[in-house]
Amino acid sequence: LSRQAVAATPDGHPNLAGRLNSLGINLNSRYERTGQMDDLEEAIRLSRQAVAATPDGHPNLAGRLNSLGINLNSRYERAGQM
Repeated sequence: LSRQAVAATPDGHPNLAGRLNSLGINLNSRYERTGQMDDLEEAIRLSRQAVAATPDGHPNLAGRLNSLGINLNSRYERAGQM
């Protein structure tokens, strides 16, 4: 459902960043269960997009940066690279 929500949300929509972030969190959770690096790489890509789509000073920016950091840390722990 998260993929459908992102796909149905036009660029610039105020809910896009939150939906990207949610999909990234879901993919990281699946990565933790399955170990599939493709899920983690997509989670990182989506988290970066969510951060980029969040205006400075937005109350959710810190949480989205945290999600990106968690994803990058997961990749570092697995592959030794950020």
